[in-house]
Amino acid sequence: MAPVWLKPILWTAFYTGMRRGEILGLSHSQINLSRRMILLGPKDTKEGHWKRVPIHMELLPILDKVLRVQSLGTDHVFLVKDQPPNKHSLKNPWLKAVRLMKLDPRPRFHDLRHTWKTNARRSGMDPEIREAIMGHWYRGRNVNERYGRISEKELLQAIDLFTVDHGETEIVVAGR
Repeated sequence: MAPVWLKPILWTAFYTGMRRGEILGLSHSQINLSRRMILLGPKDTKEGHWKRVPIHMELLPILDKVLRVQSLGTDHVFLVKDQPPNKHSLKNPWLKAVRLMKLDPRPRFHDLRHTWKTNARRSGMDPEIREAIMGHWYRGRNVNERYGRISEKELLQAIDLFTVDHGETEIVVAGR
């Protein structure tokens, strides 16, 4: 239902919980498939902090395929007609796909982030790790909670336990 170029973007949102802007801004150098890790710098995140996002095994072949294509003049991972997509290039294809699926209420792209968090919780992911992956690590944390370091090994162990088979997939539509 979604255009071919949009599907890897949607799968990335579904399996990482990343924001639309974080996904659309991804460059080849930020993704390390052998370590199964995406590294976002302070300029790449809403919070202005470094963020490590583990890559789920189901997402690995999707990113591998996308990374094999590179356009001259840009290091962006996701491209639409050899140009990096933006929130406007996603709007109409997203709305059309949602309309075709007859979802009511109609989810927004950001609702994939809510869905990821729900699936992470239902998978038993440690709340600290879940919040660190989402980028909410510092929000509401006291000094004692902020000083613990989460290793890449812990992030990968958590994402390897992440499942989406909690019954029928529920797209969590916030505020409606």
